Amino acid sequence: MHRTSMENKINMRLFFMGVMGMALTAVIILLFFRSTFYAQAEANIEQIVDVISMTYEQQNGQIDLRVYESEEYRLTLIAPNGEVLFESKGDPLLMEDHSTRREVMDAIKNGSAQCTRHSSTMGVDTYYAAVRLSDGNILRIAQAVDAMWNMYDKAIPVIGVVVIVILLVSILLSYLLTRQLITPIIRMGSDLENIDENIPYPELEPFADSLKEYQLRERQNEKQRKEFTANVSHELKTPLTSISGYAEMLEYGMCRPEDVKTFGGRIHAEAARLITLVGDIIRLTQMDEADAPPNLEKIDLAHVAAAAADRLDLQAEKAEVTLMARGESARMMGNARMLEEMVYNLCDNAIRYNTSGGHVWLTTGVDIRNRAYIEVKDDGIGIPESHQSRIFERFYRVDKSHSRATGGTGLGLAIVKHAASLLGGEITLESKEGIGTTITVWFPAAE
Repeated sequence: MHRTSMENKINMRLFFMGVMGMALTAVIILLFFRSTFYAQAEANIEQIVDVISMTYEQQNGQIDLRVYESEEYRLTLIAPNGEVLFESKGDPLLMEDHSTRREVMDAIKNGSAQCTRHSSTMGVDTYYAAVRLSDGNILRIAQAVDAMWNMYDKAIPVIGVVVIVILLVSILLSYLLTRQLITPIIRMGSDLENIDENIPYPELEPFADSLKEYQLRERQNEKQRKEFTANVSHELKTPLTSISGYAEMLEYGMCRPEDVKTFGGRIHAEAARLITLVGDIIRLTQMDEADAPPNLEKIDLAHVAAAAADRLDLQAEKAEVTLMARGESARMMGNARMLEEMVYNLCDNAIRYNTSGGHVWLTTGVDIRNRAYIEVKDDGIGIPESHQSRIFERFYRVDKSHSRATGGTGLGLAIVKHAASLLGGEITLESKEGIGTTITVWFPAAE
């Protein structure tokens, strides 16, 4: 899909704003000029009437009006009875009675008059200005309305040229302004590593901060992916090497008949460990790649805890550890599969890192903040304080030899943390070496 660039958008918008402003200005100017020109034309005619009438009075009517004839206007002298005494545009003897003309009647009555009407003599709309003289005669100046607009019409082409010039200047200025605005942004984008040092406008600071955070997260994710790949390779290599070695000894008859069962058992144990490891890796990968939140339903953590205790009862018995589920109902919105897996891994860890005769307490409830919680507490070997901040990392083990001896994959707590995050939970850890560990997961309670 074709997308218009930011530069083109700014160009077009600035140009559009310029054109709209120019058009509005042109309309206002033309309207203003129109009224101004017409008013000025009327004033000019009225001024001519005043000048001629003043001269007429000074000379006691003994004036040659032909001196004032002009192509621009029509000059008429009318007697009080309507007889035309002088006409600059025709023969006064051929003129009809003018006593009924509106401007003549108004001038006789009021001393002066102005009006616009259709002239039967000139055959066009005409503006008239008339004044009553001291001898009773009426001096009248007339000018065709079209002629009054001549100056205005002459100004229109000039205005058009000015508009075109302004339009071209607007295009140039919009381009230069856009380049001036965009260039610092392009320069900022060309050096993303130092984007926070090249911010041209304060409004771009949130964008730069977000991009910087994104870059940091990407580096961290890349580092984690590389570490995860290396750890997966290492963890898979160990059981596969053992399986390959025992299988090779069996294939070439390098073991005594009585050792076949032992070797077979070791191959089976390593294969089981491999299956568990691959299953945990697949589960974590699915959580990482989930593009939507899990389906939620109302779940009681007390039921999840009881189910986990039943599943791990035999394992606890073999490890000589007492596993007890207790507590009250704790309803929340969650995903049954994730919660079961989370509680199972927490309890499994508590059993593996316990001592013979030890205990694991699985408790559920709702706190004073209306948060549902599940707590897994043991009196096992505990976690040294220096390791507590890292135990939820993938493949991190406090005691690698102990983990391999008990069949741990190093992914159980990573799965717990990831599942809790997807369900909006919060994990707290309390542990003392040689005393035991308590891990609590808090969830928003169901409405």
